[in-house]
Amino acid sequence: MNGKRKVNARIKALSVASIRNTIPPGAALGAAMINVVNEGQVVAEGSVRIEAVAPGIFTANADGRGGPAAVALVRNLWEQDWVSVRFI
Repeated sequence: MNGKRKVNARIKALSVASIRNTIPPGAALGAAMINVVNEGQVVAEGSVRIEAVAPGIFTANADGRGGPAAVALVRNLWEQDWVSVRFI
């Protein structure tokens, strides 16, 4: 592996055109190779750049204070709808 560390990541969603997964904690930052392995055989590969990120909450007025810029899924037995989140 040329001094590179191998990290396994589970696939979250898969389609003909894309694969969704989450990079596991502890993966090294920088350039990385992705290998998709099925039954011990590499079936696809590619390169990515892993960067540090942090989750955030965005506010409706974009100043970091006040209510969130968010929506919530509201469901009952017969219907569902997306509604804006507001704080009073």
